[in-house]
Amino acid sequence: MIYTHREGSPDYTFVVQVFSKDWRLVECRDNIQWIVQRWTGNRWRGERFFRTKAALVKYVCRHGLSVDDLAELPDNFRSQFGFGQEGAKSLPGGYPCGASQSDSDHGYSGSVEGF
Repeated sequence: MIYTHREGSPDYTFVVQVFSKDWRLVECRDNIQWIVQRWTGNRWRGERFFRTKAALVKYVCRHGLSVDDLAELPDNFRSQFGFGQEGAKSLPGGYPCGASQSDSDHGYSGSVEGF
């Protein structure tokens, strides 16, 4: 399987947790926050963005999704994939797959919680 850095793709690289066939949790491709995504149409779309586990758990519970697998997450966002904003910038080519914070296809929709 070939993984991608497009957040809306079913084969996105930074998937943290799959809650159901319609809901999942990912790290944004800039590795600065978690995103709860929902399957809509033919792609994953960002519903809410989080930097704290408390806000994330509250949102996930509100939608009746299991929070059991979120227990291992840190209280504040930290990339579990070993990057982070500064670390990613120092990689050859900058952000993973040449992504940048200003990429127009980053897909920020919804609201940011936990800042």
